[in-house]
Amino acid sequence: MSTSEHPPPGARLARGRRTPPRWFALLLLPVGAYLAVALTEKHSLAVGVLAAVVYGTLALVPLFSVQVRSWSKAHPVLDSLVLIPLIFLALAYLTPLSLPLCAAITAACTLPWLAITAIIRRRRHSKLLLDRVGGILSDAADTALRRDTPPPTPPTPKNDEPGRPGSAETPPA
Repeated sequence: MSTSEHPPPGARLARGRRTPPRWFALLLLPVGAYLAVALTEKHSLAVGVLAAVVYGTLALVPLFSVQVRSWSKAHPVLDSLVLIPLIFLALAYLTPLSLPLCAAITAACTLPWLAITAIIRRRRHSKLLLDRVGGILSDAADTALRRDTPPPTPPTPKNDEPGRPGSAETPPA
């Protein structure tokens, strides 16, 4: 089923991106399941359930990439917050730190992360705005110059240079 809303896997999207193949989601499912089980054994059932939800959702992203991209564009702050549970789960899995300390580190990362993404978003937006305004202004300037400037006249050949055939002063041979 391939419509403009749901391109086939591997089809080119805007800016040269491709939709991920379906097998990619199947590859992520066992990785997510392993991490959920490992976090359940290491910490608790609650952390394992959180890992299953987070990694299961990430495994579904390749299946719904068009919808995820449009959602990300419509909700940039929530899209930025997706990284926060991943930070917590990475700290819980990779380090011997306690869960409250992992949560405190994750909370400490949240505000700077949101600030950085907001600054980047604002710069991209202002750059796009400046590019659009600059393009409009340069188009207007080109149009105005074309209207005010007469068309260029072709150069005329100079026949009055000495020593050239056909000139007024041809030196005697």
